[in-house]
Amino acid sequence: DNVGQLQLAWSWGLDPGISQTTPIVHDSVMYVANPGNVVQALHAATGDFIWEYRHEMDQRRRAAAQMRSLAIYQDLIILNTYDAHVVALDTQTGAVRWDTPVAPPGEEGYGFSSGPVIADGVIVAGLRGCEVFREETCYIVGVDGATGDVLWRTSTVARPGERGGD
Repeated sequence: DNVGQLQLAWSWGLDPGISQTTPIVHDSVMYVANPGNVVQALHAATGDFIWEYRHEMDQRRRAAAQMRSLAIYQDLIILNTYDAHVVALDTQTGAVRWDTPVAPPGEEGYGFSSGPVIADGVIVAGLRGCEVFREETCYIVGVDGATGDVLWRTSTVARPGERGGD
């Protein structure tokens, strides 16, 4: 009966770049992942700006650094980054609570383009960047939601000596 009365309440422009994001709304706040590993918090009813976080990265790569989704765990917004970090942001302020690099040490080219999934307090995320032959294969990582500690890694491709790796 009221569809004819619908109208735009507010709009918000995203940073330039590749975007396939799905925002999260919690306690009247909308959290949006922008291209370039930028997260913004907006008041969902009014569109008023609350805070912004910009992951430190090479500015030339920012427009291509997309993130499809975020996750929320307790009072944290969880962001997987283009350069393979899992970052926990305070929902109220956007301050970084912890920042955990999860790529193999000294290896470049690993990262995330998909958001995390949270299961029983563990942030689960799968790396991308396996298209280049490497000693390390890509893996799925489990990170403790409270501390940011890496709890486990499981390879997505069997390695030599493992079942199916020969």
